[in-house]
Amino acid sequence: MAWDLKGKVFDCLQKKKGQRFTTGKIAQWIFDNYRQDCLNKRRNSRAKRYPVTTDQGLINQISRDICTCRKAIETMHPQVNVDKTTDPFEYYYQ
Repeated sequence: MAWDLKGKVFDCLQKKKGQRFTTGKIAQWIFDNYRQDCLNKRRNSRAKRYPVTTDQGLINQISRDICTCRKAIETMHPQVNVDKTTDPFEYYYQ
């Protein structure tokens, strides 16, 4: 199964409709609910500079990946909104 981060973010926010989450909280939810996919991601990681060797390191990497694809998530799923007035940004399903 391919790693579909955008779909997993959408799934998290849709299931938690009305709640706001930072990328760290979304990453933790993904790790808790898609554990096997996350372990496969860690096993297949080719990172040299910041190797993903711990669970927390993997969660941090997922959080950074969510930040990277924020615009794509908003484009693919118009129901997902990002509150950019908060620091860190908060994602929510509307």
